[in-house]
Amino acid sequence: MAEAGPTDDEDPDGAGGAEVEGVGESAVRVPVRRVPVPPVPLAVRLADDHGPRRQWSPLATLESPVLGEVDPAGRIHMAGTKWSLDWWLGAEDRWHHPSMEGARSSTALDGSPVREHRLRVPGGEVGQRVGAAVVGAGSSSGPGVVVEIGNDSAVPVALALVVSPWGLDERGRVGSVCMAEDGPDGCVITIDGFPALLMDRSPARVVIGSTGEVARALAASQDEEPVAGREYRAGSDGDLEVALVMPLAHTATARFLLLPPPESSRARRRAPRGAGTVSVPFSAPALESVAAGWAAHAGTDPRIVAPYEAWSELVASSATLLRVAGPAEVTRALDPDAPRASGPPDGARLGAVCEALAGLDADDVNNAVAGALVTAQRFSGCVEPADGSDATAALCWSAGAVLLGGSGAELSDDFVGPAAKAVRWIGKQHRRGRNVGIAGVGTWRCAASLRLLAAGLAAVGQPGVAQDALALSADLDSVGSGEAGRGVAPPAVATASTFEWARSERDAAHDGSSWHLERLAERVPPRRDTAVADAVGAPSTLGWDAAELAETRSALLEVFVRDAAGGPEILPVWPDVWAGNSMEAHGIRTAWGRVSFGLRWHGPRAAVLWDVVPAVGGTEGMVAPAVRVPGLDPDFSGDSWTGEALLDPARDASGGGVVGVDRDAPRGSPSAGPVAEGESFS
Repeated sequence: MAEAGPTDDEDPDGAGGAEVEGVGESAVRVPVRRVPVPPVPLAVRLADDHGPRRQWSPLATLESPVLGEVDPAGRIHMAGTKWSLDWWLGAEDRWHHPSMEGARSSTALDGSPVREHRLRVPGGEVGQRVGAAVVGAGSSSGPGVVVEIGNDSAVPVALALVVSPWGLDERGRVGSVCMAEDGPDGCVITIDGFPALLMDRSPARVVIGSTGEVARALAASQDEEPVAGREYRAGSDGDLEVALVMPLAHTATARFLLLPPPESSRARRRAPRGAGTVSVPFSAPALESVAAGWAAHAGTDPRIVAPYEAWSELVASSATLLRVAGPAEVTRALDPDAPRASGPPDGARLGAVCEALAGLDADDVNNAVAGALVTAQRFSGCVEPADGSDATAALCWSAGAVLLGGSGAELSDDFVGPAAKAVRWIGKQHRRGRNVGIAGVGTWRCAASLRLLAAGLAAVGQPGVAQDALALSADLDSVGSGEAGRGVAPPAVATASTFEWARSERDAAHDGSSWHLERLAERVPPRRDTAVADAVGAPSTLGWDAAELAETRSALLEVFVRDAAGGPEILPVWPDVWAGNSMEAHGIRTAWGRVSFGLRWHGPRAAVLWDVVPAVGGTEGMVAPAVRVPGLDPDFSGDSWTGEALLDPARDASGGGVVGVDRDAPRGSPSAGPVAEGESFS
């Protein structure tokens, strides 16, 4: 999204400029714009009283944890390093620095974790794409970060790749930079002693200096010819900045590869790379193909057709992002040395992330997450993250998803025992009356996690433990219903984390408050395809918040289908302004199975068709769920796995009658048969 702000054209001394010729005391003055303001990371430029404004996106493959992050201006930071890679453009007018520009945009490529940044220059735009993929470089192979920069403007530009002693939000350091290998196939740039940057072409010029000096030297054309094997070293302060400059013709695209640092044990855990010698040329898939691959993985994920297009888009894009960000959030929460997020404790955060992941068709991710949570389970059955909070509900969600997955029977030995211990722990807390925040998430959320776990246990032939989980879920539901109706007030903006806001909205919806839908619509703008930072109006620690994204996704799905004890509730809330809107949802996971439905209108009356694909095998001998549509027709209940019916729309908020409905019209129900011929929307 384009952001307004000061550009690096501003007069650095604030002394104004020359008056317009022929004008005496005119208030209009032409600023002197020859020396650029030293570029800094976007988070630093937009800093306020609370510090840097952190917001960026994780970069990873399905097979690797997070390799690094990229901010909305396209600056990339690799995990385990103290430097970042920026990109500057020399156009006809001046050098353009994306972090200092207003004519900039950032978006996800086709809803994938591949990020695309575009910068306006005279003659058009230049685009940068950044994404993680499995790559090869000489005899070495493994995950890496691919960068593509294409000139879509009408004129050639100069491109500078800048190795900068900055992270994304604070000063870092660069000890040394060397063009270790140079040839017709490109070059290898070593940074701090390891091959970090591979280029498909060698730089034509190079500029070396301390922070701020390089931008000024480029503006003054004070560059030099690079020499292969020459090492540029910083002083003891590590303040070394190096710009690698090359021409980029009209319609040309340059490709680069960033590799994770091999000497860092943390980086090795994040991105192990095959043993071998790094050299050029490198092999890496086109990022357009990477984005298409992510779309294929998301093909069976839940999707909705909502009154607001942005809701449908966020449900789609959040699925792929959570596959990347979810495991990283679990890793962070279990690591005592990792930064702590703002807002509620990690037990609540893990509960939200694991709930969202459990709803995806992502067996490998859920298996890995559940396995990690089992390692954090104490003898008592409590799952304890690094901050000492309770994350037992997170294990219930993940273990339930694993046991319901395609390999559930094969993995039952690994997860049935830990699941049984988790149920016993939650039951013990419930008997002691410790229901506030039980299992780290609270009563109704914990009850929902136990229902899914019970379905998974039943699927792998563990009816006894499944029944224990189901009975405990019912007890917690009764506690939650006793607390319902009191309403949930929104948290204070000045102190709330983004996750706390999203969490309070879902609590409000569950307790029957109405403000959550308006707030949800405000938080999901016309385009949002990344996780936001972990705080609003308060200091933030994380540049992207997987828990907030997970909670927002779950809130959007629950507007369409809510998992209840007796069966799924379709459209539990229905604002009057939605009257006449068609709705759809496909493949939303509940304890009863995957729920799909369609809503169409026949005059003032709504017709609904639903299909519940059971979570456990076929339907023979199973009690059918009670499918309800409380937002539109509180009295309707359809006790069948599939069905179709006409409904009476819900009464208006004032209680003064049903909006636009003939009160004498017969009420639809499944027992009355399907919608009459000619009225069916199927």
